[in-house]
Amino acid sequence: MKDIIVGFVPRIKIINNKQTYFVSDNYLKYFNEHNIKTLIINLDNIYDDLKKCDCIISTGGVDLNPKTYNEELTYSINFNDDLDNADKIVINYCKDFNIPYLGVCRGMQALNVFCGGTLYQDMIKQNHGEKLLNDNSHKVCKVNDFGLARVLDDEFIVNHYHHQGIKDLAYDFTILYEWDNNIEAIEHNTKPLIGVQWHPERDNYTDPSKIYEYLLSKIK
Repeated sequence: MKDIIVGFVPRIKIINNKQTYFVSDNYLKYFNEHNIKTLIINLDNIYDDLKKCDCIISTGGVDLNPKTYNEELTYSINFNDDLDNADKIVINYCKDFNIPYLGVCRGMQALNVFCGGTLYQDMIKQNHGEKLLNDNSHKVCKVNDFGLARVLDDEFIVNHYHHQGIKDLAYDFTILYEWDNNIEAIEHNTKPLIGVQWHPERDNYTDPSKIYEYLLSKIK
């Protein structure tokens, strides 16, 4: 049996006027401890690297350009069209070939957008998200006992690092968790496509291993 390879869609930083790709060590820790191979996907050679991967994790990052969901710019900031394009390619690839995908924070938002949904460009201004002003953590509550939600608790505390969120849910997805009318986790009804709004890799409140184990269980 061949070794499993978990691919990571990197984030982009501009250093000395050049784009630099990176993935936080926090993401790699669990897989390194379990002797699971990881691959940081080269966005300049994306299709070749995708073919090597058994599942994909797309990490957090800057806002998505609102043109990706056919809206005018109002509150989005710091978007990167190269990253948007990379996430679109990855999500379409995973959808077409049934490759397990976990989108974290921005990764969940990208999953929703590139499957046909939309975002609040700023949840505080557009979705009565006043609680977000001061909260670095909050509770999430299970709303559907489906998929990933079956291996997680009904309620638990998660971290909070985002100002955008899902507005219109993409077709054929189920909401798993919510908080204060905000969508916190989703999963496709028939394909292994999962999104969580919090950052399990730097969560001081819950053990992320169940999320990673669930993702790995979807590999065929």
